[in-house]
Amino acid sequence: MVEKKTKSKSKPPELSKAEKARNRYITARYQGRSFWLRMRLHGVPIQVTFDSIEDARAYRDRMLADAAIDPTHRQVIESRQSKVKADKATLGSLLMRYSSEVSVTKKSAKSEINRIKIILNCEIARLPILLVNREAVLRFLVQIRARNISESTVRKYVMVLSAFFTTAKKVWGMNVSNPIKEIVVPSNGKGRDRRFASGEYERIVAEIKSGHPISQMITLSIETACRRGELLNLLWENVDLEKRIAVLKNTKINSETRVIPLSRTAVTILSMLQRKDSGRVFDISEDSVYSAWSYARSRALKKYIDQCAAENVEPKANYINGLRWHDMRHEGTSRLFEHGLDLMEVASVTGHKTLSMLRNYTHLKAQNLAQKIDRATDSEFFERDENES
Repeated sequence: MVEKKTKSKSKPPELSKAEKARNRYITARYQGRSFWLRMRLHGVPIQVTFDSIEDARAYRDRMLADAAIDPTHRQVIESRQSKVKADKATLGSLLMRYSSEVSVTKKSAKSEINRIKIILNCEIARLPILLVNREAVLRFLVQIRARNISESTVRKYVMVLSAFFTTAKKVWGMNVSNPIKEIVVPSNGKGRDRRFASGEYERIVAEIKSGHPISQMITLSIETACRRGELLNLLWENVDLEKRIAVLKNTKINSETRVIPLSRTAVTILSMLQRKDSGRVFDISEDSVYSAWSYARSRALKKYIDQCAAENVEPKANYINGLRWHDMRHEGTSRLFEHGLDLMEVASVTGHKTLSMLRNYTHLKAQNLAQKIDRATDSEFFERDENES
């Protein structure tokens, strides 16, 4: 049997101590065609590739000399490394930082965080931040519109991205541009003009479980034109039933305090409510309000459809089903005008700062305006008749 001779691999020649010191932190790559410098300065890792060993040595020596002499060298190194990390970061990772640092401080935190979660599931979130450009945003718009949402909702997603890029540039100091400025931002769309149709209010209230406070909340929302959150945050210490006023603090738009008048109906409802230890007028959660509202609305709709079927009548389109809680603010604002309040008086109640904002919440019923014209005409007729006599 012939034994096979194994070829022994020749070991590379040992480098002298002087040569090792000369090439400290430097590794030859690709048979000496490039050289990799790896070192740490002030605990910050530095990795740079050079075409020649001489360039690698020169760069290393300059960095070590600067570190020994320049007291600001550490900040420069850290800033440079932070920029490298930022350039490699994805939009998704930075959006999560934005969510935890910025979104949580906003009044609309819950809705904005939910939108960010949806963006994180889209293709755009996996892109490095430097590759999020106009084309990437346009592809994102196609993807988000596939969810069959309104243009005003699409706009809200776009505004989240725009706010993020503004924060990244102005607050975090990142060298990024805002691609939202390079696209046509979706419009808010047509404003809602929904008011209660005949019987809708009564049908929904009738389906609310006995003892649940949202029946009183619904009426108060209409009487005061308050938002749901404003009523949930209302404290008994800020309600004066004798003066018939309520003080709303930390309101939605600008956190300003607003004093609203209480109608006789509002005073009656508040007088009947039991005061809780929490001090809140309505000691329930927003989720509880939403669940109770959705349940009552769906029950009312079912009974309405069953009634129409029994009477062999076609159900009205969008009846009951098209109502949202916020529509009660539209209803309340419109009623204030119909009760005869002028523009400034209504704005002081609702908290709107501009005429255009107030117009979006005002939908006057023509029949009510006709009755107001009749009352004014009758008053002028009687005054003229008295003068002539």
